[in-house]
Amino acid sequence: MKKFLTILFALLFFIAPSSAQVTIKEVKVGLDKIFVGDEVDCSIVLENKNSFAEKISSIVFYSDLVEPRIVTDIGVIPPFSSYEFPFTFKAEKSGKFLVEVKVSTPNGSTTYYIPFVVERELPEVVLQNTTIYLNEVNFLKVKVNADFNVYIKPLFNATPEVAYGKEAVFKYYPKEKERIAFKIYFYNGRNYHEYVKEFRVEWKESRGVYFEVRAPEKVLIYDAVKVDIFVTNLKREAVYNIKLKALDKVFSYPVLLPSQSKNFSMFVTAFNPGTFTVNVELSYENEGITREVKSVAVKVLNESAVDVCSYEFSEDVLRGEICNRGTSEISSVVVFFEKEKAFVGSVAPGDFEIFEIKAKNTTGILKLQWRNAAGDLLEIEKEVKFENVKVEERKASPMLIVISIAAALVIIALAVMALRRR
Repeated sequence: MKKFLTILFALLFFIAPSSAQVTIKEVKVGLDKIFVGDEVDCSIVLENKNSFAEKISSIVFYSDLVEPRIVTDIGVIPPFSSYEFPFTFKAEKSGKFLVEVKVSTPNGSTTYYIPFVVERELPEVVLQNTTIYLNEVNFLKVKVNADFNVYIKPLFNATPEVAYGKEAVFKYYPKEKERIAFKIYFYNGRNYHEYVKEFRVEWKESRGVYFEVRAPEKVLIYDAVKVDIFVTNLKREAVYNIKLKALDKVFSYPVLLPSQSKNFSMFVTAFNPGTFTVNVELSYENEGITREVKSVAVKVLNESAVDVCSYEFSEDVLRGEICNRGTSEISSVVVFFEKEKAFVGSVAPGDFEIFEIKAKNTTGILKLQWRNAAGDLLEIEKEVKFENVKVEERKASPMLIVISIAAALVIIALAVMALRRR
């Protein structure tokens, strides 16, 4: 349905007739806005206010932009009646135009001026966010400065494929740089308009999901190595189904919102000297599944993290110290010797605990058993031996006794002489 802009007779520039005759009651323009290239369906409504019929000799438009320009033999308008005469205005260029029209009758003629405004440009298109992140979901908001709805179609892979309205938001996940342009098209009356608007944008690499794995550089045998995993979502949208796989362990988390972090920890037992590597795989969903692997290398020294660092026998009791030189706490520590055992409990990293156990023999195999932070039950054996060193008493010879007595007498004689001199 055409939307008509009614221009009242009072707004028209016209030359009033000298006597009552046919007048232009109103002018109808078929478009609210006229763009270059439009053909506008218009009409003038002629009114006969006389009590007799009035013949219309001719209607003449003095403009190359109007069709038809000259019409004759239109006929008569009955008394107190009106007649609507259609014409077309062609907007060949932009600007303001005043079209002169002359209506002639046997009783005279009347001249009117009809104004037209042709827009200089088509509706402006604005892209509100001109920074686009690669390998990340972008939401591009497009606004068309128009007072009517248009079709907006991105000329790149985005959703929706086309939108209708004065503005739209498109979801866009670019993997590489490409041309960012939109096709705008609409109907203005029966006129079709189409144009393309291209934008210069700034491309940035997505900061993605930050992923880091940390562990001690050096540990001892049987130590439970703590592996810390840090995950932070640096994207501007959430990521889902976060999974971390390391050795036989799997950590999962449902969602990480933008700027949200999650930390995970695990323990791995260092069984053998040398260097071992912990590989951690991160996967998450965001416009597809993304996977990333990071590794950390740990050097294992050829020395036990847990040991019997000292011991002694006394009165049928074996006493000693259990040392934890590792980086994590040990628990469920038990000492076995012969048929006896002693419960020690837990030993903090870098600390020691004392044990006592009955022992009839001073030589034997002492077994130490514990559970580390990784949950592994470990044990070592150590041979203990206590040796009594006998120091024999030695008697002094007679010669040494005589020399000692003579020396003492000399010291006494010197002292007496010194007193007499005073």
